[in-house]
Amino acid sequence: MERYRDEQVSKRSPETEKSLDALEKFTRPIIEHLISALDDEDTWVRYLAAEALGNLGDSRAIGPLNLLQSDKNPDLRTISGLSLNKIAYVRDILTDSKKKGCDTCLVRYIAEEVLVQRNQIRSGFKNP
Repeated sequence: MERYRDEQVSKRSPETEKSLDALEKFTRPIIEHLISALDDEDTWVRYLAAEALGNLGDSRAIGPLNLLQSDKNPDLRTISGLSLNKIAYVRDILTDSKKKGCDTCLVRYIAEEVLVQRNQIRSGFKNP
């Protein structure tokens, strides 16, 4: 029974596989470009690249962001740490969704987060 459940969890619909393949083809050059920007001589270029990589949540950026942890610039060390935390958060969500056998769990998590942030913004503008 456990083996059957594991097989079901690892299966994805053909539509999901097609979408994931298309996303991979689209994001690969972007991620590679941002990773190469981490070696730029301009501190702001490196900072913005590290921030973008964290926002994208792609695990390919982990190694290069780890290298920034030893940079002499404290802002670069800080942003690389924040970006690594964001990537870890996304990886945890993906791991959790795979355990549940849910291809759309990440979408649900993102939607919930957007709704929470939207409600926080609205509540901030209420009159006393």
